[in-house]
Amino acid sequence: MARRALALALALALALGIAGCAPSASDVGESRAALTSPLWGMRGEAFVPDGRLMDWSYAGYHAGEDAIPDVPPVADVADFGAVADGATDDGEAFERAIAAAEAAGGGAVVIGAGRYLLRRRLEIPGGVVVRGAGRDQTTLYFPEPLEALYPGAQNWSFGGGFLYSRGSSALPMRTTVSADAARGDTVIEVADAADLAVGDWIVITQTDVDGTLMRRLHADFVDGGADNVGDEGLRFPTRITAIDGATVTLERALPLDLEGRWSPTVLALEPRRAEVGVEGLTIEFPVTTYPGHFNEEGYNGVHFANVWHSWVRDVTVLNADYGVSFTGSFFCTATGVHLGTTGDRGDPVGHHGLNNGHGGDNLFVDFDIRARFIHDLTNEWYAHGVVFTRGRGDDLCMDHHRAAPYSTLWTELDLGAGTRPWASGGRSDRGPHTAAYDTLWNVSAARTLSLPAASYGPRMTFVGFDTDDTIPGGADDWYLEAVRSDDIEPPNLWAAMRERRLGGPAPDDGGPPDADAGARVDGGGELDDAGRTRPGDDAGPGASDDGGCGCRAATGTPGGAPVGLALLMLAALARARRTRDRRRRS
Repeated sequence: MARRALALALALALALGIAGCAPSASDVGESRAALTSPLWGMRGEAFVPDGRLMDWSYAGYHAGEDAIPDVPPVADVADFGAVADGATDDGEAFERAIAAAEAAGGGAVVIGAGRYLLRRRLEIPGGVVVRGAGRDQTTLYFPEPLEALYPGAQNWSFGGGFLYSRGSSALPMRTTVSADAARGDTVIEVADAADLAVGDWIVITQTDVDGTLMRRLHADFVDGGADNVGDEGLRFPTRITAIDGATVTLERALPLDLEGRWSPTVLALEPRRAEVGVEGLTIEFPVTTYPGHFNEEGYNGVHFANVWHSWVRDVTVLNADYGVSFTGSFFCTATGVHLGTTGDRGDPVGHHGLNNGHGGDNLFVDFDIRARFIHDLTNEWYAHGVVFTRGRGDDLCMDHHRAAPYSTLWTELDLGAGTRPWASGGRSDRGPHTAAYDTLWNVSAARTLSLPAASYGPRMTFVGFDTDDTIPGGADDWYLEAVRSDDIEPPNLWAAMRERRLGGPAPDDGGPPDADAGARVDGGGELDDAGRTRPGDDAGPGASDDGGCGCRAATGTPGGAPVGLALLMLAALARARRTRDRRRRS
């Protein structure tokens, strides 16, 4: 009888297109069957471009399609007078080496093992890579903050870095979009396609009018904040796959509706700054007491502004106000970044750990944050398609910093202690903490996590998020699947999307392995052999031991009642079967 009932429930689930939610036939006793989500399925068969998920496979260097390169060396700082004795200012030697690399048309500036004292910022031109001998061998030591060296130049609390690259946000206009298009569409009508060609990368922009675009970024549930009215709220890059007269077919589905009132415009993707790299080194600042929020003096690590297709790889930043920041940048990767301290700066130790604002399709992967910043992981200012993945921290917060961060993915993350997952900043006149389609997929901590307040943002999605909470009253179309982080399949949505589009597994870092994998950064324990801690290894209190089930718990979902009933039946039957098996074994 139990087998017949289970078969009927499975048939119902299959008829509803959600067979991936069913427990595996091998799930007996205390085992946990991997569960798939009806949003994705096992290999993306359930994905729809106008659904709750964006295609995040484009995040990172070269839209995820190429590994970070091993750029040939063209200059060595030692040849320009750098002595690496930790006492002599090597700044001029570094500047001359970087200038030589730029004059050579690009290439890597080699920084050998040693401790280099520097009392200046270093601007990295396009095509130039600053490469140390390894984070455990090459240290760039900056004894003074930016405010001391460049007093009054800017407010260093909000950006700037000792290693920085800055391009222009200006891109040449090609045409305008002549007809409205819906989110998920891949076909647009343009005024004139004469300057477009198949294979071109283009950028589609839209500018807010009277707050209506800001509201659309929030799925029309709430206003986007008075401070954002009139801003450019969309800058979306995609390739052209076909042109038929004025009809243009796009490779990527539109992440947002296009409407004439927002002046949708097509720009040519011709970045003024690209192929910039910082890799294989440690940036160290002196141990000072953190002066507090908005009082930072500028112990800032790496900052890319309006930079495309660039990277920060295998870099440690110690005693920083700011770790690594991408602003107005696209298709950039920060991989293998470690943040920590060498002494007591207080708690928190700094302002921003890993930060993204404006721009989009940037990737933060394989990071390790062993100290608490006010904002550990940040996404803000209309940035879309940004991914934080395969990272861990002592007690991470996922800072949704208002100003409409849109379609952000947080996947395969270990938040550590888990006491502050939703600690976020941003001015209250810039709307809710997040815009629509923020997705958390396989996020765990040492404790059962809480959901944010209902006002946090609209249309949020939680799959494999370790919580016992239910969707709070007043939340705007949230989606919660009651499946634990160590049960969800695939465990990493970004990697699954990348494999589906490009084939093969997601790369670890696009280059050679860390020289110091397993090394300790002060403030935490040992890393594993890959230099990171896999989320879900310690699910903590509240971890499911009954297989769970991926139940849709949002209101207003098509077929929500029968789907939920079928899934509840499956869960109940699965529990009954396991109870029966236990009794037989006892």
